[in-house]
Amino acid sequence: MAERYGLAYVYIAEECGCEVYVNTDTEGRFFSDRYILNYFDVNEMELDDGIMEEYGERLRGISEETTYFESWEGVAELFEPFRFGVDDVDGLNERLEMFNIKIYEYSNQ
Repeated sequence: MAERYGLAYVYIAEECGCEVYVNTDTEGRFFSDRYILNYFDVNEMELDDGIMEEYGERLRGISEETTYFESWEGVAELFEPFRFGVDDVDGLNERLEMFNIKIYEYSNQ
């Protein structure tokens, strides 16, 4: 239909079970989200006591709901108290792996 009538469109799609996150709005005109952190249950995490003692309350503070970010800076700000010292999503995900948490970056395709 878009081709027939010369329409342009953008869309955003999420399928968390298959880890599919797509946002074709590269300009951010309608959908500005670029990163996503899905809800997770801290109480279900199997972490050793030392890690939970150090990070438990911080994790509880960010686990309440799915969180969307328009930029890397927003992601970095949320995780700044963890003092991981990373400057990109790949580095952050390496650190978050011990918590079984991942920040997903929307694909544009």
